[in-house]
Amino acid sequence: MNKISVLGPTGSGKSFVACELGKIFDLPVIHFDHHTWNPDKSPIDKDVFVKNILSTCGDRWIMDGNHSRDDDLTKHRFTQSDLVVFLDFSEHDCIDAAKSRAGKARPDIPDFLIETAEDTAWLVNHIKEWFADKKPQLVLSQAEKYNARQKLVVLKNRRQVNDFLRSLSI
Repeated sequence: MNKISVLGPTGSGKSFVACELGKIFDLPVIHFDHHTWNPDKSPIDKDVFVKNILSTCGDRWIMDGNHSRDDDLTKHRFTQSDLVVFLDFSEHDCIDAAKSRAGKARPDIPDFLIETAEDTAWLVNHIKEWFADKKPQLVLSQAEKYNARQKLVVLKNRRQVNDFLRSLSI
């Protein structure tokens, strides 16, 4: 395995899974949140974001994040990945996880993105929008569109994630 994409809603554990896969396969992890936001928490221009990601990725990588806002990057991920992991968790589980991580430093985000109570409220709304906008179906349709269904692993809860990771570590 040289190229892996990890996708799922906020709070599903994308960064955890990406870091664990990085250890298992000795791959560098590209956390999209390091390339998405300006220090004032405004989004980086889409074209700059895509350029930054594509220039960072090289021949071996794990991409941690969603960002369906650019079809070229989406196509690149689905066609180039040896494995695509989609964390198709419930809205409730994602909201609970987002609330539990408020105020905590994490390696997948820059320090200026450590979540305040206001940020957590925004994230909860963002998670609700993810499900209202039928993003899980979008991810699955993108996998189909780019002929990646054969390399797609869909995990529905943390037990399945742990079982999956354990199966790769053996």
